[in-house]
Amino acid sequence: MQDKKTLQVTGAVTLWSLSAYTAYGPIAQAWSDLGLERLVPRRSTLTDAVSWALRSSFSEQRFLVRALPGGWSVQEEQVIDGGLEYREVCRVKLDARTTVETDYFTLGSGADESTIERVVKTVTLATRALGSVPRKHVTAALVSLVRSCGGIPLRDRGGVYYMPEWGMEKWEKAAAAVEKAAMTGSNSIYLLRVKKDADGARAIIAALTSEVYSEISTMRQEIEAKGLSGSALTRRQSKARRVLSKVENYEELLGSEMDLLRAACAEVEPDAAAEALTELGSLFGDL
Repeated sequence: MQDKKTLQVTGAVTLWSLSAYTAYGPIAQAWSDLGLERLVPRRSTLTDAVSWALRSSFSEQRFLVRALPGGWSVQEEQVIDGGLEYREVCRVKLDARTTVETDYFTLGSGADESTIERVVKTVTLATRALGSVPRKHVTAALVSLVRSCGGIPLRDRGGVYYMPEWGMEKWEKAAAAVEKAAMTGSNSIYLLRVKKDADGARAIIAALTSEVYSEISTMRQEIEAKGLSGSALTRRQSKARRVLSKVENYEELLGSEMDLLRAACAEVEPDAAAEALTELGSLFGDL
């Protein structure tokens, strides 16, 4: 087997599969130790926890969980005289409390013994999930972490990301904490080492070009809009410098292949918001 040096490893492709809920404490501690406090994912609320638990407990196709103001109605589909009817088996109404309580649940006219069992399961699942981190919040945090480590999405819809060598140590440590913190099922974060070749460089350049265009377009729209204060403009300038720094890092990584990205960046008119993007314009104008 060839070693990393022979393969000219320049980074890795990363993707993940997550459980429904992940423990908050281990992630918060590990990410804080890595200086990533601002990226720690948000914990679930009572509404998040009960909603997920209901859909898990009444998961069969015959059940319909309808959202109501402040709660839900669980209805069961039944065939009566050749037609379909729905009977309410359970209703849930939350209040100002922040814990999972059994008196949130009221049995409906269609309830039976299995409904009671499902309500008990719902309470158990919701109690475990409350205060932990739902999948969607872990995903959002991982996407932010990818960008913080210098990575870029390889697809417009996300899901698959390129991680450069310089960001991999922090990524691997943070990802390991997420994998260990799975509560329901497992968290798997994959890191597939890649080598430098023409096809890989082309994919990375295309992804970086898309990201740079998006970042510049967003900054330009924000700056051209009325009402931005001086401090807000300064933050945009700082962001512009970070974008350019990222381009320079990738230019060093990919070498001559960056000519394609330079040509793409040159199409961006740097003078659309000259006052706030002076530095960005001067640097991009030479690309």
